[in-house]
Amino acid sequence: MVQVEVKVNPDEPIEKALGRFKKNCTKAGIVKEIKKRSYYEKPSEKKRRITLKRERKLKLALRDNQNGDYRSRHGNSNNRGNSNSRNTGFNRNTGFRGSSNTTRRSY
Repeated sequence: MVQVEVKVNPDEPIEKALGRFKKNCTKAGIVKEIKKRSYYEKPSEKKRRITLKRERKLKLALRDNQNGDYRSRHGNSNNRGNSNSRNTGFNRNTGFRGSSNTTRRSY
């Protein structure tokens, strides 16, 4: 098991040192290990849990692949000049659709 050590300065509040200790424990995986060992998990249950986790990841990856262009097509409103953005009917150079005048209009 991994040891976690936190040095406390004399003028440092104990709450701050405890927060650092908890963060180090989480990074080291101690909290996860304690939760895992808190009860016995049968090998069949472990296999089932891992299989379900794998299926969820696969399902998420498939969904992301199907909707992969979603972020680029429906980006934020700053993408109006981008060719991937939706056609809103407004063109920066000509104004609204059908305008033949190439000068900018102020409304």
